[in-house]
Amino acid sequence: MNAQRVVLSDKLVAHLRKKGLRYVLMDVAFCKSCGGAVGELFARPMKDAEAEEALGRAGVRRFFCEDEHDGRICVGDAPVELVVANPAIKLEAVVRLSPRALLGCADLRIEGAAY
Repeated sequence: MNAQRVVLSDKLVAHLRKKGLRYVLMDVAFCKSCGGAVGELFARPMKDAEAEEALGRAGVRRFFCEDEHDGRICVGDAPVELVVANPAIKLEAVVRLSPRALLGCADLRIEGAAY
């Protein structure tokens, strides 16, 4: 694990625990109709099976997640992790993730990361 801190909002932590999810994916989505030249950073919760597949790819980075009160987050007995799937994503010292008001926890607001 690296030195970056990943902080999840209380609302996101409650959602992950309710759904039993231990992973949050951060990746870049590309527009197929414009030739893939434009990419947008996104983050969303993901299930264990999808996480195992993502973690098998080269260049993937993993970070333990903390809540807003500086405590490590666990779901069951396992820590919650951020999986950064694209090596071109740049992270600041602190990355914050929280639900967007419009889409709930399907799409997350990202602070402290850029593509």
